[in-house]
Amino acid sequence: MTDVKTLDNMLKKIVTSSSKTETTSLLYATYATIILSTELFKLNVDLVDFLTPILKKLQSQPEFSRLKRPIEFKEYVYKSRSLIIARFIRIIQKSDDKSIDILIEEAQALVNSKLNNHPKGRKDSLKPKKTRKNSVDELLKEFGRY
Repeated sequence: MTDVKTLDNMLKKIVTSSSKTETTSLLYATYATIILSTELFKLNVDLVDFLTPILKKLQSQPEFSRLKRPIEFKEYVYKSRSLIIARFIRIIQKSDDKSIDILIEEAQALVNSKLNNHPKGRKDSLKPKKTRKNSVDELLKEFGRY
């Protein structure tokens, strides 16, 4: 199962969940999958374009607007996906209901855009390897192996 389909299933569970603890737990898993996915974001730098607007939207929420500094990740944070996850889990942990709704909407928008961009049955992941002649293999074929 691809990361996009996994995320779609997680988001469906989040929408149907009734308790806040279950929702936040599924949100942790959802954003960990998003951040770790090289299928969605090949390079760590690509995460900047996805996370920065989310952090700006969250900044307007009451629980984050009281902070002395704006919510943003410094450049060194984007060098490590595990560090990004650690910081983002803290943000989810401090979020209230409205912020959680924003996080769910952003994840849903990402999944919908990826589902619409990739038609079913198409594989983008790997290009077929070029076959080039290897002189050692040719010699072994010609003279046989003993």
